[in-house]
Amino acid sequence: MFRVEPIEDESFSHVLGRFRRANVLSYGTLSELLNINSDDSKEPLCGRAEVENWERPSSRAHPSEQALDELCRVMQLEKETLSDRLIYPSKESVGIGQWHLQTRLCSACYAQVPIHRMRWQRSDLAVCEDHGCKLLSACPGCGVGFRLPSLWAEGRCDRCWLSFSHMGKVVKRGVSITESSM
Repeated sequence: MFRVEPIEDESFSHVLGRFRRANVLSYGTLSELLNINSDDSKEPLCGRAEVENWERPSSRAHPSEQALDELCRVMQLEKETLSDRLIYPSKESVGIGQWHLQTRLCSACYAQVPIHRMRWQRSDLAVCEDHGCKLLSACPGCGVGFRLPSLWAEGRCDRCWLSFSHMGKVVKRGVSITESSM
């Protein structure tokens, strides 16, 4: 397996997506790798749908402790490194309004380091703490919402192909939109 080193403040979904792409793993194949060490008499640790849900913020799904241990083994990472990236706590542990479920980004941050950051999903933030610009939840060029961070292989809008790093300066309907004025 190719090891993918998480970057500071990178979201779990983005790290997991980079790992799957680097190793050309489908959700099902990753599920099979995680279930290799499970006892045959027991239920598998996780199925394909569960692995897929780990990358979906709206599902608020987390790996079980056992599945997280196996995921860390497969990814060759310390458990603390990966568990710190689980940004969607359970409904029981934290109020449901703590996290913004729609994927958001700051194009200025993305231009510096092309990753999805955990802090962009905090519901108490509307603007980037570093750049003072509005956190975007849709492409300013065409209005389409962003895909899951785990699918950000190209770093651009899937509809109009506008680069995430250039979304801060877009002309739409004859009006110049810059992140600092949003």
